Amino acid sequence: MIDTIEVASDHPVLQKSNNFLSSRKNSNVLIDILGHFDNIETVEEPHILALENIFIDVISKDILSFNKLNEDDPEYKYRKWLNDCYSKALAKISTVLSCSPSQCIQVQALDTLLKLLVIEGKLNVDDGHPANKQDAVAFPEQTLNDIVKSLVTSNTPIGHLTGKLNDYMAFKEFHANLWKALANFAKLKCNPSVQIVENVLILIDSFPKDKALLTKTDNRNKGKPSNEDRALSMAVKRVWTWCTQHHKPKMLKLLLITVLEHFIHILHEPLTLSDFLVDSLNTGGATSLLALQGIFVLVQKHNMDYPNIYAKLYSMTTATIFTTKYKARFFYLLDLFLTSTHLPELLVAAFVKRLSRLALAAPPQDVLILLPFIGNLLIRHPGLKKLMNRPTGGSVDIDPYNMEEKDATKSGAIDSSLWEVKSLQHHVLPSIASAANFINNPLPSVEWDLSTRLDCTANELFNREKKKKMKTVAVTFERPKSLNVPRCIELSDFWEL
Repeated sequence: MIDTIEVASDHPVLQKSNNFLSSRKNSNVLIDILGHFDNIETVEEPHILALENIFIDVISKDILSFNKLNEDDPEYKYRKWLNDCYSKALAKISTVLSCSPSQCIQVQALDTLLKLLVIEGKLNVDDGHPANKQDAVAFPEQTLNDIVKSLVTSNTPIGHLTGKLNDYMAFKEFHANLWKALANFAKLKCNPSVQIVENVLILIDSFPKDKALLTKTDNRNKGKPSNEDRALSMAVKRVWTWCTQHHKPKMLKLLLITVLEHFIHILHEPLTLSDFLVDSLNTGGATSLLALQGIFVLVQKHNMDYPNIYAKLYSMTTATIFTTKYKARFFYLLDLFLTSTHLPELLVAAFVKRLSRLALAAPPQDVLILLPFIGNLLIRHPGLKKLMNRPTGGSVDIDPYNMEEKDATKSGAIDSSLWEVKSLQHHVLPSIASAANFINNPLPSVEWDLSTRLDCTANELFNREKKKKMKTVAVTFERPKSLNVPRCIELSDFWEL
């Protein structure tokens, strides 16, 4: 949490800014204010606010424009000097944004830069276009480029700054130009540090996830992307290429999350992500889970051909899934992949058996996910109901199912039975024992809702069990009075004290 700083209105630097605005005779105080930025570590919030007050007033009064003034005109020279000061002010505040050791000062610097950007571009709150067509001003792309460069080159992570950007994301033009500014940064020939690459990904992750905020239709050519839309697509593609070239292995998860939330929905050719996602899928662990979601989107919406997807999915269904951060995401995706009723019963039976076997070693909160999951698969494939109660389907000692077999269709699951679920009917937790009773009764016609169970934690399950009212159970019939074993106890035949 960033502590806010209260700035007194009678601060000497703010008084200087008021003096500057009151009379041109006090113009030299602007040089004094800029001088406070010579040492980044001593810059305070009033110094930034003073420049903000001055230049918001100057820009709003259109004093920075020359209006066809003669170069010999004193007014022209004054305005030229003022423009130079404005450029220096932007550069100095940008340096503070990038290098200040104080997060509070960084937030104020970004807030001031964005306010100056808005007032300079004369953005309209509704659609981001100039408020008055007769007085239209081009979007200040260079200013935004400098802001983005200062953000991503910050010496520290910029997560505390992205919230300030969200206040301006309603402007379509601002959002689109952020991508273009990142693309312009990607054009720079440099060897970015790990922190710079991480900041780029953090910045992208803060962008709105709704593609509709970016798309613009071309009324003259319906169905075809507009010139602005094509330019945006090229910018996003350039940023993606830069990220893949410079990311480090330890930030692969962050890159995958950015792919899932942004790139895969904005790129005009999402299939270009396929090689990256397939390579990530083979990495293992939580990385594979994130890549799996991206591959599912490409298979479902963009007709990607991945013939071995179910073999890979089967190999990922192991006990390690219960220890990953993205466990709920995996079960959600697994449910989506197995939604089709046209899958071979041999394949689905293998998943049913593997999930049943994992339920024996899974944490209690995960068992409550696996049991209805198994029930839903049986409902989708009525032919698998024979697994529920098959006398010849094997037992703990002899089971036709081979869990070590990599080929799901050759695992022998179709000839087995769900003795694992039967065993869970004797679980110590009554909620799990009750949930496992579904194989003793006819299956319902409607599937169980998994969404309410995916995020269940051990603490929630413990609190839920603790709140249940249980009957008082007698543990002894005689109150102990000493360390001696009470009389009439059969244990006395086997123990001596």
